[in-house]
Amino acid sequence: MGPTPRSYKKFLNKKMKLNALISTIAYKINEKKLFVLKDFTNTKNSIKQKIQKILLMF
Repeated sequence: MGPTPRSYKKFLNKKMKLNALISTIAYKINEKKLFVLKDFTNTKNSIKQKIQKILLMF
C-alpha cells in the first residue's frame, strides 16, 4: 500500500468569491490603479482592439 494522490484545492462559496472580487476592485479603484472607461469614441482603433482582446480573455 503506497501513497495515494490527494487534491489540496481549497474551495470558496459563490458569495465569498464575489465579495472578495468586489473588495479587490474597490481597493484598486481607490488606489488609482484601476479605472473605468465609459466611452471608446476618442481612442485609436488599435487601442480599442487591444482592450477588446483583454476583455475577451475573461
